[in-house]
Amino acid sequence: MINDVFFPIIVLMGMIILLLVSIFVLKRFSKYLPCKQQGIEIISQKSLGSKEKLAIIEIERERFLIGITSANINLLHHFGAVSHKKAPEIPPEALKSIRGSMLS
Repeated sequence: MINDVFFPIIVLMGMIILLLVSIFVLKRFSKYLPCKQQGIEIISQKSLGSKEKLAIIEIERERFLIGITSANINLLHHFGAVSHKKAPEIPPEALKSIRGSMLS
């Protein structure tokens, strides 16, 4: 009679403990697992100061030059579709617009 009552409780407690241990192990070692990026890749970045930087990013085989500050992120130039992984040159007109926006 006692075995009929305690056996399901013991099995349930064992399953809960196994679940908690599994969650702990997954959280602890998930940083070592390779993760697939969500289609956004940073190709190159250049610091312009303590809180400003330029970055070339690729999203679905299209590259963009973005300006990053502590307040916002701006699209500075769209390079279009590319088929290789070499970082494109930053166009002079984009650099002029960056200098103008940083001075204002």
